[in-house]
Amino acid sequence: MAHPLRHPTYDNDVDFAALALHDADFVKFLDKKSGRLDFQDPKAVQQLTKSLLKRDFGLTIQLPDDRLCPPVPMRVYEHPLVFNVSIYNYIRWIQDLLDTTSDNYTDRYDPDREVIGLDVGTGASCIYPLLGTAARPHWRFHATETDDLSYTFARANITSNSLHSRIRLHHTQLSAPLLPLDSLEVSRLDFCMCNPPFYSSRTDMAASAASKSLPPLAVCTGAESEMICEGGDVGFVLRIVDESCLLQSRVQWYTSMLGKLSSVDTVVARLKEVGVANWAVGALRAGAKTRRWVVGWSWQDRRPRNDVARHPQLPLAVQPFPTSYTIPILHADVACGLVHATLDALDLRWQWRPSIATGVGF
Repeated sequence: MAHPLRHPTYDNDVDFAALALHDADFVKFLDKKSGRLDFQDPKAVQQLTKSLLKRDFGLTIQLPDDRLCPPVPMRVYEHPLVFNVSIYNYIRWIQDLLDTTSDNYTDRYDPDREVIGLDVGTGASCIYPLLGTAARPHWRFHATETDDLSYTFARANITSNSLHSRIRLHHTQLSAPLLPLDSLEVSRLDFCMCNPPFYSSRTDMAASAASKSLPPLAVCTGAESEMICEGGDVGFVLRIVDESCLLQSRVQWYTSMLGKLSSVDTVVARLKEVGVANWAVGALRAGAKTRRWVVGWSWQDRRPRNDVARHPQLPLAVQPFPTSYTIPILHADVACGLVHATLDALDLRWQWRPSIATGVGF
């Protein structure tokens, strides 16, 4: 059975010309001679997102002009006819976290697993619940939003895609917990996710823009409430860490996106301080040079695969302990005998299959 969320993968660049063949509304925003898209035009950026969601996921959305437009592909690439990705890969990473730590995991995902997630601050688009439910038939979401206008549009987007039965939208207050499981009448969740405001102030946002060698290639339409919060992305995610200390295993995987590599350092350090021993980190491509970072942690024991929990672009200090090693050996028979003898002597239920040099212990 094919993996539902592996099509499309967006591992290759999105071809504007091919997209235009699928959606006449997108054609209107392409320059007739060059085939370029004007990324300083908010309507053009919105239409790109709408056209991709329509073609690839069968989703339709409406967006206000003064709120963030979810970049299914995040930033323009150097070539004028292609677009590069990342917001969508956050969902894929969560999938891998869940799949490789499920009770029935072997080397593939469990298509029948019922999954319930929470999107903290879903935004006007309600993009993550829409993508998750469109891709996997057994995923359901709770989604919170504090902004009145964003809440109104998110509710309309859920309605237009007939997803009331699988996405529950909650209008929450800024003073409320970020993970209000009790008020949502939720006993447990498989995961929570968040794309927090990245900046702590207007000054912080301006300094970040000034530090870049090139101006932004795409217009940003985000409201201040979507861009700025006390403590920036670190402050927001540390609140989730603190709340997770109380909720513990009521959520299998707590996750968030982060805007800066230094934020990953701070969050992982805090996880270690509070006694979390099971965490995962990753990098999401968001353009030719830009990266977004993700961090997840669990109070449970099942650990994800190395390729899910660790990433070569991150420093070793923030990476969790490996769950597997590849060790070159010269004399396989001798090595296998030592492995079997050593583990068989431990207090394990140990089974060794010499014909395939494989052992399993509990």
